[in-house]
Amino acid sequence: MERLIVSRHQATIDMIREWLPEFADAPVLASASPDDVRGKAVAGNLPLDLAVLAAEYHTIVFDSIPPRGAEWTAAELRAAGARMQEYLVLPVYRNIGGRPELLRAMAAALYEVQHEGYSGGMNAARSA
Repeated sequence: MERLIVSRHQATIDMIREWLPEFADAPVLASASPDDVRGKAVAGNLPLDLAVLAAEYHTIVFDSIPPRGAEWTAAELRAAGARMQEYLVLPVYRNIGGRPELLRAMAAALYEVQHEGYSGGMNAARSA
């Protein structure tokens, strides 16, 4: 699969290449268009309307408030609790009979399994 890094921050680019070796030789764009990301594995910073077009989307997240207001080194970002996270971005189409409540329930159940272990689904916690 074709890979692409989208970021204007050198520390982000460095971290992506360090934590995701498959992106070591990926081209870098400071900003991207729909055609740039469509169907590709993308790592970096994207708005949701572009992330939804990517086949894979990886970004840097923080467990607390991220540092802002200056350019940071990769070491400073790591010290601030930065880590890579892959996301699956799905649109909800309400105007064509979509069922957003089903997508939300599936997403919540998947989150529960990944983060807390399976405990019988969302309703198990409510009925306990």
